[in-house]
Amino acid sequence: MLMPNCVGKSDTMVQVFLGRDCPILSNVVALGEKAATSGLRINHNMNTQESNKTEEEMRPREVRIHIDRKPYQSPDPTTGGALYALGTVPNGFQLYREVQGNNEDEPIHNDNDREHLTADEHFYTNAEQHGGFDIIVNAEQHHLEKKRTSFEQIVKLGFPTPPSGQNILFTVTYYNGPKVNPDGVLTANKTVKIKNGMVFNVKATDRS
Repeated sequence: MLMPNCVGKSDTMVQVFLGRDCPILSNVVALGEKAATSGLRINHNMNTQESNKTEEEMRPREVRIHIDRKPYQSPDPTTGGALYALGTVPNGFQLYREVQGNNEDEPIHNDNDREHLTADEHFYTNAEQHGGFDIIVNAEQHHLEKKRTSFEQIVKLGFPTPPSGQNILFTVTYYNGPKVNPDGVLTANKTVKIKNGMVFNVKATDRS
């Protein structure tokens, strides 16, 4: 094999002499630059794909719903205020979610923080304001006007006459609540959303 002038051969190694006109060196440099450029292009494409994937994952999905029989596209989840704005609900009107079966239709309030939607479900508006909530506390029915109640209010309803003693501990549990809090424990200085038919149990324990 004939060696180019830029390559010298010895007993121990082949020495490549750096020269501007050396064809071997030129080919090596060209191949290296090409590989580096291809690597940068691949990394750029991978980063772009990862960025697009992350944006798609973060973007909420949209579903079709119906308000007063008109179709709308809405992100899911959404808020009560967004649904009111989407359906252009007039002042003084209440938005309801249609519920299958014999259950009562669910009122959607303007200040609801989070509403999960189902594709093609139906909502409608009604000029009648929601007339409060009927709840059960210690097996007795009570009517509340506001959609939230507090630990202290439930304790008063459960024990109109507080038990005697200085170390009385009250425990409040509930079930059959709205989707945001279907069941659980209500503690002091806390509030919870309510709905018609929600059940509270209040127990008093003397710790003395």
